[in-house]
Amino acid sequence: MAQQAGMIFEGASAVKQFTLGQNKRVLSWLDRNWKRAGLTGPEHKSRVSDALASERVLEPVVKALDLMLDEMRADPWEWCKPPTSVDNLSEYAPLTWWHAVLAPPVSLDRFGRISSVPLVGDQRIAVQERLDAWSSRLRAACDQFKADQALVQALRADMNPEYQYWIAGDSGWRLGHDGQRHRVGNPGLRGRSPEEIGLAVALFKEAMPLPMIEEARLAYDRPNARPVLDHVSEPVEPWNGREFEGVEWATDEDVVQKERRTTYTQVEHRVVYYWDGQRYQIEDLADGQFVRVRDVETGKWRDTTATERDLMITRIIRKHETADELLARWDQWIADDWAERKAEWGGAGISAYMMKREFPDGVPESEAVAAFEATVERARSNKDAMREQEDLARARSNFKLWLRRR
Repeated sequence: MAQQAGMIFEGASAVKQFTLGQNKRVLSWLDRNWKRAGLTGPEHKSRVSDALASERVLEPVVKALDLMLDEMRADPWEWCKPPTSVDNLSEYAPLTWWHAVLAPPVSLDRFGRISSVPLVGDQRIAVQERLDAWSSRLRAACDQFKADQALVQALRADMNPEYQYWIAGDSGWRLGHDGQRHRVGNPGLRGRSPEEIGLAVALFKEAMPLPMIEEARLAYDRPNARPVLDHVSEPVEPWNGREFEGVEWATDEDVVQKERRTTYTQVEHRVVYYWDGQRYQIEDLADGQFVRVRDVETGKWRDTTATERDLMITRIIRKHETADELLARWDQWIADDWAERKAEWGGAGISAYMMKREFPDGVPESEAVAAFEATVERARSNKDAMREQEDLARARSNFKLWLRRR
C-alpha cells in the first residue's frame, strides 16, 4: 500500500484548545506571516482546517504551524488576552462560552442579548468584576508559563550552547567554522540563583502544556525543586568590543564562463561586526565589496580592480565606453593610438605604402587627436551605450538594496 503523502501537524490539539477552536485566528496569523513562515502565500482555509483536524497536509504548512505554536508558547498572553470590557465579549468567543466561564448573576437568555441590549447598573458592574478577576488569573497563568518556559529554554541553551567561531587573518577577523570559539545566543542560566536553576531542571522533565484558558490556570503543577550549585554556563558577551571592522569571505560566480563551465572565485569583503545583545551581526560597507580575490590558479590573494568590482556588482559585461571615460584618459588614448599609427607607417604592406604616400614625413599626432574626437562624438550619440549605462545604474542600485544594514 502506498504511503499517504504529506505530514500531520502534531500540535493540532494544543492549537485548537488555545484558540478556542477558532481557525480564523490561525488563518489571520498565516495571512500576516506567510513569508516569514516559509510559505509561498496565504493558505486556504480548507488546508488549515485539515491541518488542525490532524489530517495530512504539505510539509511547509506543518512547519509554518510549528512556528506559530512556538510563538504561542513564547508569549501565550499575546494570543489569548481577552477584551477588557463586557461590551466586546462576543468578539473573543460566543456569549454562551462566556456565560459558562464567568458564571455571572445574569440569566443565559439575558446574557445572550448583551450585544444588542447592553447590561447596565449592578448587572454590568458584577459581570465586569468577574471578567476582570478571570482576566487577572489568566494573565498570571500566562506570565508564569512564560517564565517557566524561559527557564527551560535557558537550560536547553546550556545543554547545547551556540557558538561563533573567529579566525584571524592578514585583513582582520572573520567568522568561520572553526577557530577561536565564543558563546552566543541564549545566555542560558548564567547569573540565575541555585533555586532557579533547580526549578529549571525540574521543569525540564514536565510536559508543560499551554495554559487552560477557560479555567484561567496552568495546565501543569509546578514541581518542587532542589537548588543546584554546580551548574555550568558560559558567558554570552562581546569579546572584541561593541563593534569592529573585519572581513567576510564569499564565493562569487564568474560572469565569464570558461570552456562552457561556470567558474567560482573566492572573494573578500570588508564588513562591520556589531553586537546585538546575543551575537555579532554583519553590516556591509558600501565600498567594501569584492576588495580582494583569490586567484584560481595560484591560490594567492590579490586586490581587485575597479573594473572587476563593478563587474561583480552589476553582473554586466560592458561593451561600450562613455564619453566621460574616454575624456578621462585623453592623453593616454591619443598616445596609444598615435603609437599604433606610427608602427603601422613603419611596417610593410599596402597599408604602410598608402600611409607613406599620405604622410611622407611620418604620421602627425593630429591624426590621433582627430580619431579621438570622432570616437568621443560617437560615444555621446550611441544609443546602445546609453541603454547600457541605464542597465548598469539599475544593477548598482539593486545591489545596494540587498546590502545588510543594522
